[in-house]
Amino acid sequence: MGDYKIVFEILIIMIIIILVFFFGRLISSILKTKRLEDFSITSRGNDVNLEKRLWKIVHKISTMLNYVLFIEDVSKKYEKYIKSGEEEYKKPIDYMTVKILFALLMGLLYLFEVGLQGLKYNFIINLLFIIFGFFFPNLLFVLDDKKKRKFVSSDILKSVIIMGNSFRAGRNAYQALSDVVDRSDGAIKEEFLHIRDDVEHGLALGDAFYKAYERVPDKDILYLANVLMLVSKNGTNINIAFENVEKTIVNKKRERETINDLKRGNRIFRNIVLFMPLIFFLIIIMMSKNYQMLLFGTKDGLKIIIIELVIYLVYVSMINWLVRRN
Repeated sequence: MGDYKIVFEILIIMIIIILVFFFGRLISSILKTKRLEDFSITSRGNDVNLEKRLWKIVHKISTMLNYVLFIEDVSKKYEKYIKSGEEEYKKPIDYMTVKILFALLMGLLYLFEVGLQGLKYNFIINLLFIIFGFFFPNLLFVLDDKKKRKFVSSDILKSVIIMGNSFRAGRNAYQALSDVVDRSDGAIKEEFLHIRDDVEHGLALGDAFYKAYERVPDKDILYLANVLMLVSKNGTNINIAFENVEKTIVNKKRERETINDLKRGNRIFRNIVLFMPLIFFLIIIMMSKNYQMLLFGTKDGLKIIIIELVIYLVYVSMINWLVRRN
């Protein structure tokens, strides 16, 4: 019973950390004004300096670990997560280092709980936590990669503005794409490198953007691809076409932003109402030894847990139903 108790307490600590992080991000998103952010041509990534510093620290640890573990060869598969412009402070070996550090952290967390509770050490459970810690960052890498790819959709307007200015200055399609590449970073730069490469190999500009739509299924990219295909077939002035595209995308983004404001308010209400009871429940378990003994030290504890879980699921269903109605 003591081993299961430690496992549960470590899971509670992890959940509380995740929830605190979530609410921190939530509060930050409430305080920041994002209404005009999608219409700005300035690049995103306000935390890039902090990110660079953290990854440089990780790289120093990677250099030391590689002397002992030779992890550089097995880390090549993580190269796909490094976007254009990130090569200067991110290396594939650093992703392996993050996995190793997280595994050590989980192992130490188990040892800390064993020492704190004064219970018997269990090697199998400790090993399971280390294995979990080693593979869990893979999920974070995938989620971060998807998040960066979403910036392609949000930065399309910036790219259209840059290309429109390039065409008005008398530059050709390849030069206009190069201007976007030179003035962008992250996922949008990576995507326009693909588009430029397709154009360089003889693909029409509209077809190149349609291939981009297949990689990133965004409606604005599809609209731009269709307009460019019509320009190619009908001989329409590309400057006028880009002006119309820019106005259309701006209007669409304003409409979506209005809708998203309403949805964001509902999501904030739902998340706060859903997670507050869970947080209070976890805090009570952590602070009350009697409650822990009731749940995990008696035969009726499992029944109580099941009843509380059913009540919470009904509560979640009711809240989601109310939010959808509004």
